[in-house]
Amino acid sequence: MAARQADITSLRDTNSLALELADKIAADKPLLLYGDLGAGKTELARAIIKKLANANEIPSPTFTLVQDYGTVAHFDLYRLKTADEAFELDLDTYIKTRPVIIEWPQLVEDYIAANFAPIKLELKLNGDTRTATFF
Repeated sequence: MAARQADITSLRDTNSLALELADKIAADKPLLLYGDLGAGKTELARAIIKKLANANEIPSPTFTLVQDYGTVAHFDLYRLKTADEAFELDLDTYIKTRPVIIEWPQLVEDYIAANFAPIKLELKLNGDTRTATFF
């Protein structure tokens, strides 16, 4: 499948992309979010969670590592050193039972790609524009 790109220049663009992605992720089909610090991964994840969980307060899982909203789970693996640490958080169980969004998935991407049908999205910051590439 060819890569698809979308430019994000506003919060409205982020919300539009989030609505599209919310309809695509499901159990066994996690969303893997790649991108540098400040690229907009957490903001996009929040917009998706708002749609899937009807939640208003959506804290970043940077320190808790995982936020579970019942209908969707949000992982931030930035501070982890090994894939085993991610699986100690029950990542496998979450992926099998609900939509999951994973920021910084590099530690677990090979396992996930081999066992699930992930949606991969990379965000790149180019001046005031973020470019989202789906692959």
